[in-house]
Amino acid sequence: METVKNAAETLPNPPALRDRNDAVSDDGRNGRGSGAVAVMPRTAISGLVPQTLDDVYRLATAIAKSGLAPQAMKTPEQITVAILTGLELGLKPMFALNKIAVVNGRPTLWGDGIPALLWSRGFDIREWFDGDDIAMCEVTRPNGVKVVRSFTVDDAKAAGLWGKQGPWKQYPKRMLAMRARAFSARDGAADVLGGLYVAEEVIEGGSLSEGNSEPFKRKSSAAAKRDGTDAKFNELRGQIANCSDPSELLMLRENNRDADGNPWDGMPMRWNEMLEDDFRLRASDIGLDLEGVE
Repeated sequence: METVKNAAETLPNPPALRDRNDAVSDDGRNGRGSGAVAVMPRTAISGLVPQTLDDVYRLATAIAKSGLAPQAMKTPEQITVAILTGLELGLKPMFALNKIAVVNGRPTLWGDGIPALLWSRGFDIREWFDGDDIAMCEVTRPNGVKVVRSFTVDDAKAAGLWGKQGPWKQYPKRMLAMRARAFSARDGAADVLGGLYVAEEVIEGGSLSEGNSEPFKRKSSAAAKRDGTDAKFNELRGQIANCSDPSELLMLRENNRDADGNPWDGMPMRWNEMLEDDFRLRASDIGLDLEGVE
């Protein structure tokens, strides 16, 4: 038995075990000792914040491919707009993705995201009902100035919202409160919201909702030449030709969509087709994959 013991003592430690024993000594420093396993230091996990436009687009592409984006955001370009809008408001990408809604090609903010945004900037917000038919909201700025706005049942009736099928029929008080919140936040925290509308008011009868504007009609080439649109057309062609970064090319197209989400806003049909051909040719030249791009 003694022979076996001595033989065992002469055997080297396995590499993995030797590394572990070398990692931590009796007093916590490197060197052989008690054989305690080294513990990695704890690090805080923080939200990812892209540093470049290319980072944003790559993140948007990954989100789009994951299938976890909000249903209304089907393309990397729409997700990119939401993330960029959120970053301008100080929101991290994944929070922005859930609180920014793109309606008719315009970014808006869901109403339940307003309190979080204002509180993070040192504002206070207080809401209550005056009776059963008047929703009140008070926003207090960091300097103590208070802005109070209301939205009433009569206001909702005048706007054709009261009793309307959907949220106004199912949750009328909640919708009244959202309207009061929107007015108060937009007036009292304009420097934070930057003029963004609240998604609920836009979708349910706001100034950007479908059906409250004249149908869009494309102008003729002759009319476009008369009003100077040809200069914009030539400028866009030059910008497309000079794009060397895939994300910049995509953003150029995204930033020139019309109210219905179609690319190359305000261009005659033939000019629109030429711009789209230029875009796709340039995308091919710089290695941009257009799969899934609408």
